[in-house]
Amino acid sequence: MNALKKFLSFWHYNLGVFYYGKGMYEEAIAKFEKAIEIKPNNAKAHYNLAMGYYYRKTYSLAIKHCDRAIELGYRVHPEFLEKLEPHR
Repeated sequence: MNALKKFLSFWHYNLGVFYYGKGMYEEAIAKFEKAIEIKPNNAKAHYNLAMGYYYRKTYSLAIKHCDRAIELGYRVHPEFLEKLEPHR
């Protein structure tokens, strides 16, 4: 991956974190999705995307991206896993 793609993925991810922190979940989801489009193995983006989907109550996508983050080696907070469990 070239330096520009890494930067763009990082930029979209950080903007997603900003939006998420403001409670702007739709905007955050869009930015996390873009970060993953550029860098598919971005575990942190998958995890944060999962949380965005959870707060949007799109549980199947929250589970999908949480599981992908785990596959990529991300350590998911146990409380988030507990919140997802009833929706599995």
